[in-house]
Amino acid sequence: MYQVHFNHLITNRTNNGQHNRDYHLTIKVTNGARLASIQHVDILTDDSPPVKGLVVEGAEEYLDIDYTKEASVMVRWKGFIDHESGIMKYRIALSDHCLTADEMTIYSHDLQNLSMYETLDQTLKMHLPYDGRYFFSVIAYNNALEPSEVALSLIHI
Repeated sequence: MYQVHFNHLITNRTNNGQHNRDYHLTIKVTNGARLASIQHVDILTDDSPPVKGLVVEGAEEYLDIDYTKEASVMVRWKGFIDHESGIMKYRIALSDHCLTADEMTIYSHDLQNLSMYETLDQTLKMHLPYDGRYFFSVIAYNNALEPSEVALSLIHI
């Protein structure tokens, strides 16, 4: 196995790479019997996280409910944008407190009263297991797996 370390390019000042650029690598390996194999690798650099969006509860598009008697609610989010590499997925958490970005990106089983989901959609029907106050936290991941800031919404049941 042979590895190319890109930090050596930085040390030698030969890396002219920039943010939001495609790098295309072609690797050709030939053995002693002159049999060759060629592989192509494409890399997109994206140093910026997605822009934080907005989270609302309710079935109607522009309605945000703060109180409900129902045991479940439709949660919607919009406005998460990443112009460089696009949005790969969303992570949604239901908790009894505001979650930090660290709590959402490094999922801990030690957190009490936490339900976490991942989806490609921008809506999710969430079950509310008990009466009280709930916080919906949403982060978006771009295709470079960089998370956005946490968008929050609150509902009482």
